[in-house]
Amino acid sequence: VEKDSKTAKAFEQEIRDKLVTLDYIPMIFVSALTKQRVPKIIELAKKANEERHKRVSTAKLNDVLLPIIAHTPPSSNSDREIRIKYVAQVGQTPPVIAFFVNHPILVMDHYKRFLEKRIREHFGFEGVPLTLVFKAKSKELGITAK
Repeated sequence: VEKDSKTAKAFEQEIRDKLVTLDYIPMIFVSALTKQRVPKIIELAKKANEERHKRVSTAKLNDVLLPIIAHTPPSSNSDREIRIKYVAQVGQTPPVIAFFVNHPILVMDHYKRFLEKRIREHFGFEGVPLTLVFKAKSKELGITAK
């Protein structure tokens, strides 16, 4: 393949098309021969480490995500309505975001991806896998269950 100014862009797009669910990972092309962009790898690794340790407050998550959820609520294959009550970051390194829902098992994968994209859009977490968990909250017992 003959290399020109668009080769890297085309190659990156081809990789991203094949690895759609890993779109949060930054991509950089380096040269072992000329050492071009090698120092950039260290910068990206440091940034990913910072993102991995990031903590977002419950208030901030709810202020941003609940209006988005209200505007685009989750659909269901059942006759039951899905209501997301609140959101909290329950883990760090790697980040875990919990959604407290009346019917967690009914939340579909496409909606989970939608939520992950909105979280990344507003809070970053670039280069870091995010775990989203959906939990039911038992009002009577005051406990949460998976």
